[in-house]
Amino acid sequence: MSDAPPQEFDRVTASRLANSPEFQRIYRFRQRVRWLLAGTCLAVLAAYTTLVALFGPVAAGPIAAGSSVTWGLIAAVVAMLIGVCVAGAYVRLAERYFESGSAGLETVE
Repeated sequence: MSDAPPQEFDRVTASRLANSPEFQRIYRFRQRVRWLLAGTCLAVLAAYTTLVALFGPVAAGPIAAGSSVTWGLIAAVVAMLIGVCVAGAYVRLAERYFESGSAGLETVE
């Protein structure tokens, strides 16, 4: 680790960065992705909650005769897997687009 103090990010540099077209493009894309992924997670959670709240007997029913695995359990596992996939998608997008796109912004003039 370095003992050097962190560099100051002055207001002039921040202003130039905020007015950069490349920064604006990355920012808008990142916002759209975040809203899309958050909406996906919210929709999955709402669907699962609706299944359990309104269709409890269906969710509690076994997937096959004599099985101890219920439809609610399957739905819960699917909801969790979708959440993991959404998080993975955000990490992949962040590494591919946000990090690589913001690397050139450090030299905004």
